[in-house]
Amino acid sequence: MARPAWLEIYRHYEVISCVEAATARGINLATELKTLLLTANSRVIAVHLRGDRRLDNGRLRRLFNARVSFLPAQEVALHGLRAGAINPWNIEFCRVHVISASVLALPHMATNNSARDEGILFNTSELRKLPNVVIADIERD
Repeated sequence: MARPAWLEIYRHYEVISCVEAATARGINLATELKTLLLTANSRVIAVHLRGDRRLDNGRLRRLFNARVSFLPAQEVALHGLRAGAINPWNIEFCRVHVISASVLALPHMATNNSARDEGILFNTSELRKLPNVVIADIERD
């Protein structure tokens, strides 16, 4: 999967959570992208939402007409990934990318650069180029 050109690169101390990342990067939590890995119908899916929002499991369950659960940490590790270092461009094994509509309403967002101590600012339009994109209202405040 081709990575887009970054608008800015942030270098900072190691962070894991969206709150920590937004603080380290000096940005609003709403503009920090949260990427979650889940399973639905035996498929690994990526869910992308704003850092200041929470996933509405019921909406996601109805979207896939299936039970959804978080991908176990040991399976994430098998792909060479760990919490705080997962982004839309380093999860080629995901079959579907569910993007919250509120993410695409913003012109740009930040996420990690596959490392806990480096972030990137990108145009949100780049998310539409991911494979098998589904845009949906999947967040709650």
